[in-house]
Amino acid sequence: MTITPLNKDSILHAIEAFSTEMPINLHVLTEIDSTNQFLKQRPPSALIEVCCAETQTLGRGRRGNTWHSPYGENIYLSIRWKIPVATLLLSAMGLVVSLAILDAIHLIAPDVYIKWPNDLIWNMKKLSGILVEMITTVSGCQEVIIGVGLNVSTSASCEAWCSLYDITGKHYDRNKLIAHILISLNSHLNQFFQQGFGVFQARWQAADYLYQRAISLTQAHQTFNGIAQGVTTQGLLRLVDNAGIHHMFSSGDIHITAIDGQPRP
Repeated sequence: MTITPLNKDSILHAIEAFSTEMPINLHVLTEIDSTNQFLKQRPPSALIEVCCAETQTLGRGRRGNTWHSPYGENIYLSIRWKIPVATLLLSAMGLVVSLAILDAIHLIAPDVYIKWPNDLIWNMKKLSGILVEMITTVSGCQEVIIGVGLNVSTSASCEAWCSLYDITGKHYDRNKLIAHILISLNSHLNQFFQQGFGVFQARWQAADYLYQRAISLTQAHQTFNGIAQGVTTQGLLRLVDNAGIHHMFSSGDIHITAIDGQPRP
C-alpha cells in the first residue's frame, strides 16, 4: 500500500475546489498525543480550529476507550467550534455530526448506518467513531471540540471494526476525504445552529442502525431491554421496554448492544 501523506495545501485546495467559505486554521501534524487535546490547548480564535495527524499516541473514543491509530492509514481529525446554541442541544449535535460524516462518505460507502449516538456501522462493524467535548474558554465563551476517527486503509484484524478499504477494496486520498468531511460538517452544523435537529430527524431515522430492533441498554448500572424507536427532536433515544413503558436516554455514559445481532435490512 502506498501512503499519500497528509498535506495542508492539498486539504485547503480541495476545500476551495468546492467554492466553500470556511474560515479555518488548519494544523497538520505528524504525531500527537490527541488531536482533541491539541485543540483544547489552543488559545481562543475567531477561526474554526482544525487539527489532523498521521498518528495519535493517546487517541480515545467515547467512555474513555482507546482509539487505535496506526501511522498514515486512517483519519484522526478534530475541529473546534464556537457554540451559538444552548448546551442542552449537545446531544442532538453529536447526531448531526454523525450524519455529516455519513454524507461525506456516502458515494464511497452507501450501505453505512449510524448506531446511536454516533458510531458509523457497516455490516455490524464499526467504521467511524465521534467524540464531542464541551469546553469553556477563559472569557466564558462555550465551544465544542469534535473528534472524528475514520478507518480508511487499515484492513480489519478483528470482527469488531472495518475500514473503507474493507468495504470497497480501494484506498482513498485522506486529504480529499478530510476536505469532504470539513465541508459536510460546516454545512450540517450551520443548518443545525439555525434550525435545530428537527430538520435532520427524518434523515436520521433512515440511517438509524437500531430502529425497531431489540436492544439492551445499560446506564448507571441499570439495564433496560426493549425496542429502539428512533430519536426525539432533542436527539434523545426512545426505547419501549418489555412492559410497554417509554424511556428517553441522552448521550452519556451509555452502552448499547443489539440483541438480535442482525444487520439492518
